[in-house]
Amino acid sequence: MRLFLPLVLAACGPRLVAEPGTVNAAAYQPVTFDLSGTPWRAEDVEAVQVGGIAALHPIVEADGRLTVTVQGAPEPGLQAVTLTVAGEAHVVEDALEYAAPLDPGFRTLAAMGASITQGTQGGVPNQHAILHSPPHLVARALGSFLPLPLLVDPLFPPIGWGDVGQPPGCELPDVVGYIAGTIVDVIGLMEDEERDRIGFYLAREDPGLTPRNVAVGNTKIASLVNGPPDDITEQFLVKMVYATEADIRDNVSTSQLELVEAMEPDVILVPDPYGNDLIASIVLSRRVDVGQLTTVDSFTQDVHALVTRLAATGAEVFIGNMPRATVLPATPAKRASTIAAASDPEAATAKVDADLATIDARTDAFNDLLDAEAAVFDNVHVVDFRGMVLQLQAEGYDLDGVHLTVEKFGGLLSTDGVHLGDVGNGLFAQLFLDALEEVFGMDLPAVDLSALLAADPFSPAAALAAGYDTSACE
Repeated sequence: MRLFLPLVLAACGPRLVAEPGTVNAAAYQPVTFDLSGTPWRAEDVEAVQVGGIAALHPIVEADGRLTVTVQGAPEPGLQAVTLTVAGEAHVVEDALEYAAPLDPGFRTLAAMGASITQGTQGGVPNQHAILHSPPHLVARALGSFLPLPLLVDPLFPPIGWGDVGQPPGCELPDVVGYIAGTIVDVIGLMEDEERDRIGFYLAREDPGLTPRNVAVGNTKIASLVNGPPDDITEQFLVKMVYATEADIRDNVSTSQLELVEAMEPDVILVPDPYGNDLIASIVLSRRVDVGQLTTVDSFTQDVHALVTRLAATGAEVFIGNMPRATVLPATPAKRASTIAAASDPEAATAKVDADLATIDARTDAFNDLLDAEAAVFDNVHVVDFRGMVLQLQAEGYDLDGVHLTVEKFGGLLSTDGVHLGDVGNGLFAQLFLDALEEVFGMDLPAVDLSALLAADPFSPAAALAAGYDTSACE
């Protein structure tokens, strides 16, 4: 079949052979070029573009071929490949083909949200996590263009197995402290001496590429709608994702919602619109602190604006509700530390349990408000992330003989105890694909969970290979 054969440039001029000859429009996959039919050698190629989009990570193979990672294309079909040699660009027409999406309604995607949507694991956004984020897994299944704000690797090193507490206690790391400690090193990596500034563009593999996944970690729903606050952490991440030319002193005000509206996409994915409005009361405090919760009045206003404006784009919108924040593995430890710090443990126990109940009630209220807003529009669909997590809490998930859970180091969460690992992201992406199947009335490819498990750095097997036995955790 044509899909599995190299595509050869016919007619006159240089002949460039690509393997594979046809690739998924979501891309971020390797393609190997045979340059033997051209005047150029692989080792002399300084840059490669496919369809005007930069290819990444050039590798000269032992047999003289050139392997690059291609980033996808907004339109399917044959694409020109541009090779830069000795500073001169050479264009070879029709040298690589991008397959059409599974349905015309999947031509372009857009994604917005917070850290799960962006791609965060082990406490930080990183290249592996971005390439395993739910939106990218959905894009690959649909064959849809979804350019990513891919960070250079390594930029933020994720929390490793050596950073977590040893069995049997298996204490979770201080995620906030860990992230704060990495920022100084990251700033050093972004120093542009030639321009005498901190260059956020240096954090990106391809700063010239306009991303269509504009999610930013630490975002709350108010930021999605109104733009990021003047907060150093959120501004730092925003500039890496969609404001790479901004100065470190600049205050970026453009919201993710504004960016997505301007894209005019066919499908919009919003996996985690208000997780941070809830989990901050547990994750971002030394003790359980309901003062960190977003108020119902504020949320009501913002979820109405978010859903109404997304619906007005005309796209099919898929937006996730949120699990109860108290399911996080950090909750028991924060509850215990809150009680231990109190002068009256009995009174503290009653208060912290009441506070946890308040967090659960706020989560339920927010989910109900989302349901009510989405019900007004035929093109807005709620994806039941809460239901998925409830089922995983009750049953876990069995995959290739491995029992995975959402418990501490149970294999579905990463080492930070907050964000999903590769298989967890795959299950979340599958939830979106199931919703897309229902709306579009068609069968879609399933996420290959077995392939994700085999290479998941947060699986029990990966932990054991790193010398950490998760089965010994209490």
